[in-house]
Amino acid sequence: MSGRGKAEARLIEEQDARRDQGLATPIDADNKGFKMLRAMGYEQGQGIGKHAAGRAEPIPIVIRRGSINTLSSLWLLGLSGITG
Repeated sequence: MSGRGKAEARLIEEQDARRDQGLATPIDADNKGFKMLRAMGYEQGQGIGKHAAGRAEPIPIVIRRGSINTLSSLWLLGLSGITG
């Protein structure tokens, strides 16, 4: 792996670690958005919505790497057959 590839891999690893840490940290009770939710009747651990039947946990995220970058790289190199 080249020096640039190693640097990119390290950057991705650092971004993953920061994202995971942020997702594992609950919102503080003094957060403005959390205060608004509480004012509307939300209680931590319950589902959202009028009857508390909605989602209780945040929507999970999925990171897809490589799918668009590969095509973009091929296009930039003129190897994709796509013009324009």
